[in-house]
Order: sequence, then structure tokens, then C-alpha cells
Amino acid sequence: FVNFFFGGLRHLGEYITDGRLEPMLATPRNPALLVALSRSSAVALGDLVMGVVGIVLLGFAYSPGFALASTAATLISAVGFSALFIFAGSLAFFIPRVANVGHLVTEITLSLTVYPTGKMFGGVGRAFLLMSPAGIAAVLPLEAVENPGLRSFSVAAGAAALFFWVALLVFKVCLKRYRSVSTLGPRS
Repeated sequence: FVNFFFGGLRHLGEYITDGRLEPMLATPRNPALLVALSRSSAVALGDLVMGVVGIVLLGFAYSPGFALASTAATLISAVGFSALFIFAGSLAFFIPRVANVGHLVTEITLSLTVYPTGKMFGGVGRAFLLMSPAGIAAVLPLEAVENPGLRSFSVAAGAAALFFWVALLVFKVCLKRYRSVSTLGPRS
């Protein structure tokens, strides 16, 4: 979902380090939104279609409520992953010419999202997992589908919204200290 509609977020770090962010700063629009809309992935279209087909099949195989819960969890996950991409891309503000660190953080988090969370994580380990980007973007929405209820969806949506807000805040703070790539002078 995110890679198809907001594919530019995965490349935010590259936009910062190679100067493609600068033209977006000259417009009155939100630069994070411009970056998000600047790219799309054709491969992600296939994933999006498969996801929609899967949710429709869930509605027929189980119940429309289960399909609705899966759709809500997908949207919550999309907010969480968008926040992850913004946060990881913002690392390029601190580490010049190292947008790959942001990709590494993203890939590590994506790997953790498919890690089994059942009995392996308990107590403090589980609390840390749920407070991590992997927990916010994947584990909490999945648990909201497995144990549907207003509380579980509220926790998942609240955590994703908070993470998104923090990621945007980090991006905006970093944007204030951003030095143009095209300025003359020594680079660090």
C-alpha cells in the first residue's frame, strides 16, 4: 500500500543526500508529502492487488467483519510503515551521504516484522518489541485482527499515529538544520 501510493518515502534519505529534496522545499506544500508522492513502485501494484483479493476472499471464507478488521489493520500498518520510512530517511540529516543506513534500519525492521512473536517474547522483551517500529507497524495490527476489539484496535491505531507524529516531528526538526547540498563550502 505505502510503496504504491507513497513510494517516495522509502527513498527519503537519498532525496536528502543527493539534493532532490531542495526543489520540494521551494514550494508551499509539505515537503514530506511531496517526497511521498514523488515515486511509486510497479511491483507494489501487484502486492496491492493481491492484498485486496486476499481481503475479499477473507470476507467470503470467514466473515465480512474479519475482512473489515484486516482492512483496518492494513491501514494502521501503512501508517506505521510510513512513519518508519520517514524516521529512517531522516537519518540522512545526521549522517551525510549515508542514505543506506536508513535502508538498513528499514530492512532490519521489516525482518523483525515476520519474526514469530508468540511465546518467544514475554515480559520485558515483549514490551520492547511492541514499542519498536516493528511492533508498531506489524505486531500490534496483527494482534488487533487476532483478538478483535475496540481496545486492541485503539492501541494499534494510537501507537501508529504517535509513531507517525514523532517521525514527522523529527523530519521537521531536522529540516530546520538542513544544509543545502548545493551550497559552496567544505562538506563534512
